Amino acid sequence: MSVRPKKKLSVSHVNGGIYESAIVTGGNLFSKVSRGGFFIFNDYGIIDGCDRPVHDLSAAQAIIKPLQVMGRRRNGKRLGAFWREFH
Repeated sequence: MSVRPKKKLSVSHVNGGIYESAIVTGGNLFSKVSRGGFFIFNDYGIIDGCDRPVHDLSAAQAIIKPLQVMGRRRNGKRLGAFWREFH
């Protein structure tokens, strides 16, 4: 992402499939999500390795609120996760 949005966002959706993309995009958008907004990771718990950028971003931004799982498939795998009201 070459340009950061100037206004606050109510929803940010990050595809966690590629580490570098997820960590850069997440880092650029994290501070732009408004209080009470959603910061969503669609691949969290689905694709191997997609949890790592989420945990690294959480550590870098000092997020202490746990992720909320969006749901589960029949096989028990998560459908993604999100933070809400993390500022």
